[in-house]
Amino acid sequence: GVVDFIDVGIGASRWPTFNIADMAVSTGAFMLAWVLWNEEVDEPAPAEAQSAAGSSADRSA
Repeated sequence: GVVDFIDVGIGASRWPTFNIADMAVSTGAFMLAWVLWNEEVDEPAPAEAQSAAGSSADRSA
């Protein structure tokens, strides 16, 4: 089984005991939430600009 080995506290006050797997899952979840929260959303280009860019690229080729 999993051995919980990081036991932190002062006197009778104890913090919940964690193991390395718990810390990895917690850190990964926090980092994923951070990245998704700070992700920039690109605005789609207007259809007119896309069609004009495509037709000019076709002419230059």
